[in-house]
Amino acid sequence: MSDEWGRMPFLELDGEALTRLLQPTFPGARVTASCPMSGGHVNTNYRVEVSGRAHAYVVRLHARGAAVAEKERAILRLVARRVPVPEVIWTGVADMPGAPPLTVLRWVEGQPMHEVLASGSDEDAEQCAAAAGAALPAIGSFAFRQSGFLGPDLAVDEPMGPLGQGVRSFVEFSLFKGPARERVPEEMKSRLWTFAMRYCHRLNGLREKACLGHADYHGGNIVMSRSGGGWRVAAVVDWEFAWSGSPIIDVGIFLRRTARRFPAAQAPFLAAYAAAGGEFPPDGLTLARTADLVNLLTFLNREDCSEALQSDVLATLEETLQSIRRP
Repeated sequence: MSDEWGRMPFLELDGEALTRLLQPTFPGARVTASCPMSGGHVNTNYRVEVSGRAHAYVVRLHARGAAVAEKERAILRLVARRVPVPEVIWTGVADMPGAPPLTVLRWVEGQPMHEVLASGSDEDAEQCAAAAGAALPAIGSFAFRQSGFLGPDLAVDEPMGPLGQGVRSFVEFSLFKGPARERVPEEMKSRLWTFAMRYCHRLNGLREKACLGHADYHGGNIVMSRSGGGWRVAAVVDWEFAWSGSPIIDVGIFLRRTARRFPAAQAPFLAAYAAAGGEFPPDGLTLARTADLVNLLTFLNREDCSEALQSDVLATLEETLQSIRRP
């Protein structure tokens, strides 16, 4: 799959610039080592070591502004008692011209799940996928009064209606009015609309639930570490897209971004998710893929949708349509 999904420009910073950015956090200290972190496609992240400090840290530069930085800090502090996440050290803007909002996090030792799955054994893949599935219901245990997008104080700033209705409306807009209409072949467009008409209403059959969702839950944002001969989730990172809504969104994202690349991860992930209390009805695979249409079509509505990204999304949409014909 293309690495352009969500990618934005990376900020190149040397040790001196990072030192200046970190003065509000560690006054008088210097960055003694730094390394850009791979995997982030929206924000810029550096692993740094600081003079006089035993721990390493992550400097996270927020591409989408201070409000998103504040929201992410609030979420990390909210979920820390139930979900493994990095500790927030500081969030704000350094006193230097043009400085972006940033968050300083304590470094968490481990490997992104995608790296483990790419190089590990079948047993490693099963353990990691099961750990990720078991962790997801803990995220959804934080309830809100209504579904929608969250502001910096975790209030629902943009309420949303029933999930099925919202998905159907977005699919209709994308296929017939939005930029995606020029990028989806007519024959596929017809099948996607039939698919949406057939399955979107089933999303409304899920238990009425407005709870915290990560909204980017996949192996690139799940840090794994070995524990007692097996694998556990050391941290779930990158919460800037988090929202209030149905957990089926995160299930769909994991199936697309991780299980699509590593098919052996699907069964243990879903089994552990259900065992941990996650709602997954008999037609859960169909519901997850239906809900994920919003994410896929969002990529095709982007003005900067490259040919490589468009090709990836269309291939994924075709797989979604074909999967309904299989058990």
